[in-house]
Amino acid sequence: MYSQKNKKNYLFLMPLILGSLIDAQTFGAPSLLNEIDSLITKHQLNEAQEKIRLGLKDKNNDYELLCRASRVLLFLADLKTDKKEQLNIYNEAMSFAEQAIASRPDGMNGYIRRAAANGKLALFKGILGARESVLQVKKDAEKAIELKNDTAESLALANYILGRTHLKLTETPKVVRNTMGLGWGTLEDSIKLLETSLSLHPKMLKSKLELSKAYLKATRKQDAKKQLLEIASMQEIEFGDDLVKKESEAFLKTIN
Repeated sequence: MYSQKNKKNYLFLMPLILGSLIDAQTFGAPSLLNEIDSLITKHQLNEAQEKIRLGLKDKNNDYELLCRASRVLLFLADLKTDKKEQLNIYNEAMSFAEQAIASRPDGMNGYIRRAAANGKLALFKGILGARESVLQVKKDAEKAIELKNDTAESLALANYILGRTHLKLTETPKVVRNTMGLGWGTLEDSIKLLETSLSLHPKMLKSKLELSKAYLKATRKQDAKKQLLEIASMQEIEFGDDLVKKESEAFLKTIN
């Protein structure tokens, strides 16, 4: 029979059992994810990629690892000088993003990663030569913003990607874009989205850089200069922030 003594022992042990389960969930995969994120920030991309590879061997359908696999590959592709190799890595990053979406269709980061991969492909091929990629960027970024079920930083990134896409499209006359179904890109929407991105993540340097470009295009020179000057004094916290700082410094010199 289930004695009163056994009941007391069970009640005593229950918090310990629950604590162990919570520790396994809190300090298992999340600790690996934090380690990967730290390696990315330190520009140790190959080490981060190896951690992801080993993690996916145990859990090949892990949503968070798939998202990070796609992200790291985009960074690695940008470092390549061989165009064919670069294109292959972009496509591989796309594959991991699609696996992430399949793993968790209601997760916003999978759509962000696919939007980022398509954005890179569009820039690689030329915006007007990659119509389908551009349309998919818009669809996925808007989906991520609609889902809004991750961190403020993730939401900021979705707004950044869509804002930058609008800005890039404005480089081509609307009359030309209209014939391709890309007439929706506007400077006004670009500014609004990039401002939203910064309100969510004020330390995102790449959003500030793109916003400065949008402001200058909207003849808001002083606003553009303010963003660029702020970048110069800000801390580098994400992979690629060093390049953003260099670009913003060069851009500032072109503004009288």
